[in-house]
Amino acid sequence: MGESDIIAASRFVRQLTSKIAWIAASGFPGVPRDDLRSGLKALPFRRRCIYFRTTAEEMIILSVLHRHQHLSADLFPEEQQQD
Repeated sequence: MGESDIIAASRFVRQLTSKIAWIAASGFPGVPRDDLRSGLKALPFRRRCIYFRTTAEEMIILSVLHRHQHLSADLFPEEQQQD
C-alpha cells in the first residue's frame, strides 16, 4: 500500500466518522429501507451508503456498502435488528 493510499483511506475514515456523528447529532431520520429489513434506514455517502437503525437511546451502524452493490435482506441479518 502506497503512502497516498494510506492518506486517502485516513481521509475517507475521518469523513465517514464525521457523517455518522452528524446523523446521530442531528436526529436525521434516514431513508426507510423496510423493503430489506424492518427498521433499516439508509443515507448516501459519497459512492457508498450507510445502513443503520435507531432506538430511543442509540443509532446502530449495520454496514457501509458501495452504492452499486447488490442489496438483499441477507446482508442485514435478523440478530442485528434486535433491540
